[in-house]
Amino acid sequence: MKKKLAILLAAVMVAGVVPMTALAGTTTYANKTITVSKGDLTGDTSLLTIKDGNKDVETAINNGDDVEFTLELAGAEWRTDIDVKTEVETYEPAVTFTKVSDKKAAISIDTVNAGGYYYIPLYTIIKDKGDVTVTVDGKNSVVSSATCTYAVCISGAATAKIEKTVNIPETGAKIKDITISETSAGALEDGVIKLKLSKNFKFDYEGDINPVLGDDSILPSYVNFVDNRTLEINLSGAPTTSALEFIIQNIRISPDDAKIGSVAEITVSGAGMTKATLEVGTYVDYGTKIAIYDEDEEMPTFYAGKVYDEEDDSTLAVIISENVANSINTGRKMTFTFPEGVKVTTGYYHPDKGYAYAEGINGSGIYEKDDSDKDAWDNVWSYDYEIKNNVVTIKNITLDNPTAKTKMTFAFNLAISPEFAGDVDVVVGGAALDNEQTLTVAKVVPGFTVEADINEVAIDYRNVAASDIVIKETEPGVFEKDDIIFLAVENMQFEKGMDYEVTAGDIEVDDLHVNGGAIVVEIKDESVKAAGEITLSNVQLFLDRSLPAGDYDIIAEAGGSSMFDACNLERKADTAYFDIDDVTLVKGYIKVVTAGRDVDDSTFTTKIVVPVGSYTIKAGEKDIAIDVPAFINADGYTMMPLRAVVEALSGTAIVTWDHDTKTATVLFGARVISMTIGQKSMKINGVDVAMLAAPVIVESRTFLPLRDLGYALGLNESQVNWNNETKTATLN
Repeated sequence: MKKKLAILLAAVMVAGVVPMTALAGTTTYANKTITVSKGDLTGDTSLLTIKDGNKDVETAINNGDDVEFTLELAGAEWRTDIDVKTEVETYEPAVTFTKVSDKKAAISIDTVNAGGYYYIPLYTIIKDKGDVTVTVDGKNSVVSSATCTYAVCISGAATAKIEKTVNIPETGAKIKDITISETSAGALEDGVIKLKLSKNFKFDYEGDINPVLGDDSILPSYVNFVDNRTLEINLSGAPTTSALEFIIQNIRISPDDAKIGSVAEITVSGAGMTKATLEVGTYVDYGTKIAIYDEDEEMPTFYAGKVYDEEDDSTLAVIISENVANSINTGRKMTFTFPEGVKVTTGYYHPDKGYAYAEGINGSGIYEKDDSDKDAWDNVWSYDYEIKNNVVTIKNITLDNPTAKTKMTFAFNLAISPEFAGDVDVVVGGAALDNEQTLTVAKVVPGFTVEADINEVAIDYRNVAASDIVIKETEPGVFEKDDIIFLAVENMQFEKGMDYEVTAGDIEVDDLHVNGGAIVVEIKDESVKAAGEITLSNVQLFLDRSLPAGDYDIIAEAGGSSMFDACNLERKADTAYFDIDDVTLVKGYIKVVTAGRDVDDSTFTTKIVVPVGSYTIKAGEKDIAIDVPAFINADGYTMMPLRAVVEALSGTAIVTWDHDTKTATVLFGARVISMTIGQKSMKINGVDVAMLAAPVIVESRTFLPLRDLGYALGLNESQVNWNNETKTATLN
């Protein structure tokens, strides 16, 4: 116990001889961390901060103690372009700065700052990638030791790129310029940049390679062809203080046992380069490339039924370019064959696309955004042409320079059939070209659609109610000011008194009326913000008594509607584009399920489904409740409820009952059918017809065999069906 006490007392005595200030300390930190590159300079925006929160520095100075410590840099050195000592002591007069080495300095705090903060600016030059730090060694002073990160040096890079690829014929070609660029200064190093060409191609030794400098502090000093696939550029000189860029020009390559279609690549590496493989060209045979005018833009969309005149901005343009000179046989014909339903009308001058005018069809010199192919576009030609329906023939082509590559642009005005939809695939061929090519150049969609629910009706002559009709634009502005829409139903007439409402978009309707049984919608102003939608309600129809059962469509009268000017009657006097009178918009809008009573055609189109034992039968899409279900009699015949089935078929059919004679009579169109309970025959229009089983009464309802009922209503064997598994009878 005495021994332990002696040790404790000794420890207390040792602690007593250490100054109290040494047990306290400061807070040391960098004011921020910045992102830099090699060679960048830092200064008074990067501060090492000493915070004397407990006033230990102040106490030490007042007691006459030294407050000295050292700074050591990692990833940087003290700058030599300025007097760092003067700059530091000017910025922070309370300290003395003494440079010890390129990376080390001694600091002493000589006077007290009233605020308790001491700022040491870090005037350094960045040398290495990664974290850049300053380490404070407090020695025996009250300044706390710490390592602070004040910068991060990112990896600089030097990249290679090429503007575009070229076609390389058998005779070789000069590739586009290769640009070498630093992302940050100093990324390129002394050494060799190597250009390695992919196999089956070779460098041509003709011509010079000219590095064009962006900065002269690092020089491509010479070019060396190591072999026919390797080229080296030597770099020498100090790293730059600003990012460098230079261009390697005039490189020619040619195929060396390559196959047609092989891609030539150059791999660039060395001297600090980020290794990159550049696609520089493709080995091509004599031939042509065919494309729409601007492949980067969305494919043009045309509306079915429209004619695109010279005032329209959506004229179709096609470019034909030679892979190598003389690929096009100018002494032969070239043809453009459009699909049936698309006719070429003519061409016109289009200044926005730079066409030189040629009567009928456009084609001439046109400059791309990139002028590298300017000579090809300048090889202006003349030619003859003819248009026949959907085929355009170009012939007698002459070139200014037959030895130069040529590009040709043709523009076409189109008339689109209202019955055409989908892609416009043009077949470009003829003896002038090396092979026939098919190109999708546009798509065709309806300019508007019409939606309506299907209506099952029995002939009721006048004021037959029908569902609402909704007219929808495909996009805003399809319907233009003063456009007219004509809608009709086959073999029927719309009644007057219809209402309309704009239910979407900002389209304006001037008038809606019925003329000659057709709906006429007159557009006052087009929609701008959203596609227009017009809903027609309180729709009623007049049905002629002679109308047979069947489906009747909503149609647009193409000859009078401005939406289908490809068929417009006014145009037909000059140019017969499409001889189409109407366009189907809604199939089966009206389904006439029974003919008129005065028509000798007792047919119906409604499908009747009668499950045995069920209190519900289905007529078309409707479920109808019945009070007595079908059943199977003792002889195995399916017995059907007469009145329920007949009335489900038609609202015009009449079923009568004579209680005295126990006779049921059906008046169905021109048919008169009668049957007597207990008798195995019936009369159809006065003619006796044998039955499979006699009609019976069950719960006050008349029942007769399924097939007898079908025959009575005029159905054949294929229209009367029995499903034994589900015990279900189906008529029609």
